[in-house]
Amino acid sequence: MNARVPRHLQCSDGALLHMYWHCTNHVKQYLLENDSLKELYLELVAKYKKQYDIKLVDFALLDNQRKYSCNPA
Repeated sequence: MNARVPRHLQCSDGALLHMYWHCTNHVKQYLLENDSLKELYLELVAKYKKQYDIKLVDFALLDNQRKYSCNPA
């Protein structure tokens, strides 16, 4: 049996992480279709990036219509 290692033990200070979030609900409906929800998500990323002193190298929000990409360095 593989026991899952708690996240706080997987990451150390200065670690470089690749994170992926598939933003759909249980019926595969894209959750950030509305532009105001995308804006809210980006505001929260900025807030917690600053609050926790996270260095965000790059990210992209993808849907079927457009690609939102940012290099916030």
